[in-house]
Amino acid sequence: MTELKQIGVYRIIRVLGGGGMGVVYLVEESESGSLYALKLLSPSLSPTEREFRRFRREFMTMSKLRHKHIVEVYESGVHNDSLYFVMEYAEGKELRKAFLPYEYPEQDEAKQQELLHIVNEPKRVESVLDIFQQICEALAWIHSFGIVHRDLKPENIIVTSDHRAKLLDFGIAKRLGGPEISQAQSIMGTFSYISPEQAQCLDVDGRSDLYSLGVILYELLAGRPPFMAPEPIGRLYMHLNQPAPPLREWNPYIDPGLEHVVLKLLEKDPAQRYQRAEDLHAALRSFSHNQHALATPDIAGEGMASKTSLHAPQFVGREDVFSALKERLTRQKEPIVFLSGNTGIGKTRMARELLSSARVEDVECSSVRCFPDHLPYAAYQELMEQLKVNVSMRFGRPEALWGDLGASWFTSMAQDDDNEDTLPSRQFGPGVGGKKKLFEAARHILVSVLQRVPVLFCFDDVMYIDDISLELTEYLARELYAAKLPYPFVFLGAFRNEDVGTQHSLNELMLRLAPDRLYKLYELKPLALEHVKALAESMIDASPADDSLDILMRRSLGIPFFVEELIKDWYEEGQIFETEEGWFLLNNGPVEGGESRMREHLPAAIHKRLSRRLKRLSPSILLVAEWIAVLGEEAISELLLELAGLSESELMACLDELLQQKIIVEEWTDGDERYLFAYPGIRETLYQQMGEMTRRKYHLKVAQALKRSSSRDGAFEQLARHFLSSGEDGQGAWYLLLAAEKRLREFAHRPAWDLLNRCRQLLLRAGDDVLFQPGASWWWRYHKAYLELMEYIGQYRDGLELAQFALHQISGNEEASALLRWQAVFFRHMGHYQEASECVERALAWDVSDEERLHLLQEGGKIKLAQGRYSAALESYREAMAWAVSRNDQAKQGILSGLIGQVLYQRGEFEAARNHFAKAIDLATEVGDNRAVAGALCKIGALELDEGDIKASLQRFEKAISLTRELGDRRMECKALALLGQLQSDRRLYDEGREQFELALDYAKQLGDIRGEGEFLARLGAICYFTGEHDTSRLYLEEGLQKTVYVGDHATEIWIRGFLNVVEFVLHNRNTEETIEEMERTMHMSEEIEAMEIILLCKILSGHIFRLLNQRGRALDQLTAARYLAIEIGNRRMLAKIESERYLLDKHKGRVWGLQQTL
Repeated sequence: MTELKQIGVYRIIRVLGGGGMGVVYLVEESESGSLYALKLLSPSLSPTEREFRRFRREFMTMSKLRHKHIVEVYESGVHNDSLYFVMEYAEGKELRKAFLPYEYPEQDEAKQQELLHIVNEPKRVESVLDIFQQICEALAWIHSFGIVHRDLKPENIIVTSDHRAKLLDFGIAKRLGGPEISQAQSIMGTFSYISPEQAQCLDVDGRSDLYSLGVILYELLAGRPPFMAPEPIGRLYMHLNQPAPPLREWNPYIDPGLEHVVLKLLEKDPAQRYQRAEDLHAALRSFSHNQHALATPDIAGEGMASKTSLHAPQFVGREDVFSALKERLTRQKEPIVFLSGNTGIGKTRMARELLSSARVEDVECSSVRCFPDHLPYAAYQELMEQLKVNVSMRFGRPEALWGDLGASWFTSMAQDDDNEDTLPSRQFGPGVGGKKKLFEAARHILVSVLQRVPVLFCFDDVMYIDDISLELTEYLARELYAAKLPYPFVFLGAFRNEDVGTQHSLNELMLRLAPDRLYKLYELKPLALEHVKALAESMIDASPADDSLDILMRRSLGIPFFVEELIKDWYEEGQIFETEEGWFLLNNGPVEGGESRMREHLPAAIHKRLSRRLKRLSPSILLVAEWIAVLGEEAISELLLELAGLSESELMACLDELLQQKIIVEEWTDGDERYLFAYPGIRETLYQQMGEMTRRKYHLKVAQALKRSSSRDGAFEQLARHFLSSGEDGQGAWYLLLAAEKRLREFAHRPAWDLLNRCRQLLLRAGDDVLFQPGASWWWRYHKAYLELMEYIGQYRDGLELAQFALHQISGNEEASALLRWQAVFFRHMGHYQEASECVERALAWDVSDEERLHLLQEGGKIKLAQGRYSAALESYREAMAWAVSRNDQAKQGILSGLIGQVLYQRGEFEAARNHFAKAIDLATEVGDNRAVAGALCKIGALELDEGDIKASLQRFEKAISLTRELGDRRMECKALALLGQLQSDRRLYDEGREQFELALDYAKQLGDIRGEGEFLARLGAICYFTGEHDTSRLYLEEGLQKTVYVGDHATEIWIRGFLNVVEFVLHNRNTEETIEEMERTMHMSEEIEAMEIILLCKILSGHIFRLLNQRGRALDQLTAARYLAIEIGNRRMLAKIESERYLLDKHKGRVWGLQQTL
């Protein structure tokens, strides 16, 4: 006998078990990849009509009993003349195996004691009672339908991995008052668990099930069943004649109350037992110490991967369509209903839900799935066979209902299905009346049934139905609708949109039916966000966090099947966990910015479904789809035409077909018609199927086409991607670097960072490739770009380490000088002015180009300015200016004019500074350097702010902000916003100032500028101090301090420490002694870095603190020292502020205002 491998659309994986009538298989649905249990009536048994009916009744019974603790059934069918039905696969253990490690050892007392210890573990007893309460819920439900299970035993109860009971096997279930299918006076049930009345072949009701449940509960609490005998007949005799032995005989530790419950269940007289499952549930609940959060045993054999558990998804988001479909089963409306939608949208689930609901309402239901290779009438043959079995169960012999005319249908279909020519009724050519007679027979059968009950025929994948069956459908719809029968007939057909083109037979049928309003089409759309959330909640028992929900929506596009498979995949990979609030998050490790990182791979079930969809494409259409997959966002018709090797008309026909099947969508970007996949997973699936060598060949052709195209100038990132994907690392590295340099010019620091990191990865794995050797052109430009980026985003320590590392790899003076200069830049930013000066002096001693010398002089001037050595800074800048003038380099002259003006401004020489700033603006405007214009506007605006010309200052800052936004220079915009914020703060417009600093802070975060973040946080802290929000001020200052310490910005760090000291004192977090100690420490730090302006600021802050401490003398000493220092370095601007603070000290008032004006 050959091994069975496939039943319909279900691939057999393994045998799950077998019983008296058939075999249960674990199967996988070929379309979705979902797992089910399939019960097949064994052909080897040569089943009789009675066994067919019993098997069919099990399906009908289970299909009506939809409950969370009953295994759900979905569909039935016939395979090689054997009935089967498909049901939910409840993964877990049989009840006994879940709670008892081994059978009761009658001859081994040591093992008996060990088992006794196990059955009395408190958590285990709690879990047993919890499971039995769930079984009671299921029994209460089936008993409410007047159904008795009649075969309750541990093997028919599954405990799932998430601790849920599932009741199954309704093969001998009986409806109260219904006909008995079993042989007369035969004993039905399993003798070890059978009730006395069932053993005597008496009428039974729900109390019989409760007796069986009592036997099972006894076994789990005692470790052994109440009645044990070597032969089944002995056990049967004991159930009939012997009272159950007290539980305490086997388990002396049993709760007496619980023992009473069990023994009451085992009373011989049903009247002495619990009368309803609800009563037993209430009794058991009284013994549960924790009724809402019971401990879960390790039922699955290993612990859960996370705190959450995964459940079957609920049916959500389709309430309107579902209600409309249900209404058709009670009212005469359009007889044909179509469900359409894309792959995974939920058409099959909708049909199954409707079938289940209809069966509960006693609608006569039959369902079938259509296949492309079905013979004519194959779908109707299956539906009519199901109808015949159902009618025989409900009304007796079907021939008595529909007579000889109806029977002729089955006579015709009983002929050889494999040979179409042997079926006279299928020979419907000219002059043959077989088709007409067959149609009439089908009509007669349905008219006979519709006199008594409604009928629902459900066709899944109806797009594959044969034309003659479609013709029969139209005939039946017209005839039955016109007959105005007592009950409605509904033909429900589900199809995928992408498989039904304009010329498809279904579309032609709809056109014919439309004038008479004989059909209704419901197109299922993707779920809305709230329904995706509800679906996720039903599977996880918790709401998804907002960021997780966004990811789920983005990845699934609201397609229910994709939602379910993504959640299953994340769960199995351990990416789902619960927080205390009950939300679930995706957990795959933290990334920059505190966001969660997740794997973007496609779950296998989604991949398989999309693969099957792509296989249906023709070779030319598949070729175009492959090029779109490789091109990605560059998939425009111009490139596709060049690459695909098709004529324009052929390409457009392929694109139209892909659009019609909703595999791709089109959008217009910058005047180009661009094609993208409707679901990103399609690209991933297609790309994987192509194979590595094919992908490389495609990518190389794309890269070469992009290089040739003048319209794609500057497409460096695309060129890099395609060259790298083709294996051309050298060319890919160059385009990556060009893309990074382009991003730097655009001040897009985060994308530049990503691109340079990819360059770094190539450099690390380069080996002996000449391109990547130290000193080579690519190597040098890469380091230069990286160092520039490090300065922009405030990563000073990393930049310094990179410059030092690179310096040891090269030998040329020009490159070494540039690297020394970069070291000086980072040392300056970190407040290490001595080391910075030494780097500049060392580089100037070498023989370098004039341009490099200019850069070194500029850097030397910046170092001296930071130290407060204004005269020395002016000397450096003027030497550089002379060089720029000699070469008529107006751009450099403009930059240097601004730098000289900055020194003069710091010295308080406002008029001279103003002239230099104006000159810088003029020169920058003349050469078209708007960034330099914006920088100079900021400087002159700050000067005017110090002069008290608020209106002029405001205009300068607003113009600078406007320019930087036109340029897209967020870094310069941050500077302008900060100055504007300072202006508003000085005007006591604190809300406006806070708004500017918050915007600057947001931009700094986007840029990755940690140093800027630290500065702007500190400025916000200062505003909060002035508005009396001292606690908030402390939080801002502390966070700003962390940022500046991280990047090594000592100057800003010292300023923040000084201000934070003031705040902590005002909040009484520091006493007088601690405040003075911290003030002295801050002063010492400022003296260490030799920055005169920072020292000056610290002295002013010290004066302010002593004033707050009411130590006027010491305050005056600090302000006097500050005054002498300001005069010494020529900083008249700070001198004016010192005088303001001294005035306030003399007047003993306005303390906070004085500090504000100083800072």
